[in-house]
Amino acid sequence: MRIWITRTEPGATRLAEALEAAGHDAWVRPVQRVEHLPTPAPDGPFDLTVFLSEHAVHAALANGWPRTPALAIGPATQAALDGHGIAAAIPDVASSEGIVAHLADTPPTRVLLATGQGGRDALPGMLAARGTAVATWRLYRRLPLRDPLPAAPDIDAIVAGSAGGLRVAADLWFASGRGGSVPLIVPSARVADTARGIGFTRILVGPGAGAHATVATIGGLCSETRAR
Repeated sequence: MRIWITRTEPGATRLAEALEAAGHDAWVRPVQRVEHLPTPAPDGPFDLTVFLSEHAVHAALANGWPRTPALAIGPATQAALDGHGIAAAIPDVASSEGIVAHLADTPPTRVLLATGQGGRDALPGMLAARGTAVATWRLYRRLPLRDPLPAAPDIDAIVAGSAGGLRVAADLWFASGRGGSVPLIVPSARVADTARGIGFTRILVGPGAGAHATVATIGGLCSETRAR
């Protein structure tokens, strides 16, 4: 199965390696690139910094992150922090809802949210509803890469990591004359809603955006295809 990985680097290459180890043919062609922003940290102090991506980790450290206890949204973000010698917890579920559940028993008073521009903005309100003050630190932005897709190779499935990236991928996909029935793997129900709204009809929602979750979802797709 040949799979188009549309995610940003370095996660795209990590996912490709995991897919190829599982016997798939991965085609790495990101539809966005990440640009770090020179943004000073909001005034503290903070009880906790929540990192919503590995991009946020690298940009925060470049912008003078005021070291606090850290919470990473998922394993890749946790690994990025660990690479800088920073220990971080992760929630059981890699989502805004998972972060809120993780903090439910001991809610922090003030949180610094390290994230990018244009992402989902639900978390600050969810934490505020539980009495936590949130300062959002937007550290990077994603810029579209709109080079047309070649007529070949054939693509058996697409992996999208975010609603914004999916929109760019969809523009390229449909502009190349391909249809919406291609299997599309997305990390959440929210991104699945976006996919349905722009014309995809065969959508598989994985348990998060991590490589292991994506490989497992594609494995299920392969089993379903063989059973037909």
